[in-house]
Amino acid sequence: MGMRLKAGSVIPAFCYDTPYEPQKSFYELTAGEKPVMLIFLRNFGHPLTRHYIMQYLETAQALTNLRLVCVVQSQPQTIAAAVPQGALPFELMCDADGVLYDYFEIPKTTSRLRCYSLDAIKIIRQAQKEGYVPSKNEPHQLPLTLVVGNEGEVLFAHYGRSLTDLPSDCYAMERVAEELGLVQQVEADWMESAIQEPAEEPDEMYFEPEEEDVASEEDILASLTEDALEVPVVPMEQPREPQAPQKMGSVAVSVDEQPTQEFDQALYVEELVTVSAAEAHRNSGLPRGKVHYPEKRKRKALDFSELGFGSEK
Repeated sequence: MGMRLKAGSVIPAFCYDTPYEPQKSFYELTAGEKPVMLIFLRNFGHPLTRHYIMQYLETAQALTNLRLVCVVQSQPQTIAAAVPQGALPFELMCDADGVLYDYFEIPKTTSRLRCYSLDAIKIIRQAQKEGYVPSKNEPHQLPLTLVVGNEGEVLFAHYGRSLTDLPSDCYAMERVAEELGLVQQVEADWMESAIQEPAEEPDEMYFEPEEEDVASEEDILASLTEDALEVPVVPMEQPREPQAPQKMGSVAVSVDEQPTQEFDQALYVEELVTVSAAEAHRNSGLPRGKVHYPEKRKRKALDFSELGFGSEK
């Protein structure tokens, strides 16, 4: 019998395999000062999994208050044969049989109308150009995002409502840490002195996608055929004039910037009340989802193009 997780739940002790180490203790993983963010994805060969793995790889050095672990529905030996040990700056938890997915009651659906967003369509469409062929009538596994503390205590749980309703990058993860009060004390002191915190916190955070980011029923129906997914061309947005930043201390922020990803919706406040180093970078004019470090600090990117889009777990 499974359990649907929420804040305050306690995950029982269990052992798991990584591509390089068998039977590691989950409670040993969660022990430490920094909580663990667990993100449940599809198998390692799925285009959506690869998209988010790359986003997390490119922004991994933004993580300062959380440790990232991605759960994938893949056999350890499959990943070990394709990805050298140390290529990823975070851990992969392998659950090819979906035991954890079933136990935590993470939903599946065969309805593309219920789980496809415009972002998901774009990702799948690009993968099709590279040779990916979606399986017919394959159930779509929705994501789950958890923040887990010592001895399996769940600090935060969010069951994704679409295939892309999960953290878009490591900056989104850090915003969750800020909302949960998990930031390092030096940063918390800086924020308290710079900006007054709101008097009341919302009881629950929602990650409902913005209307413009959700694929309408007409969009989905128009993109589907009996045999495969054909995605309509989405017109590119016209470039906008840059907004004049508003100065708050030594950090420049744009007060009218709206979030563009589903997961950001829960952490957006119309009147800006908190600023962090991660938010400052997001508003600095640099491309979203990219971390710009000196050459010697850059990590080698993982080249998925050599792995192909195998359906094999």
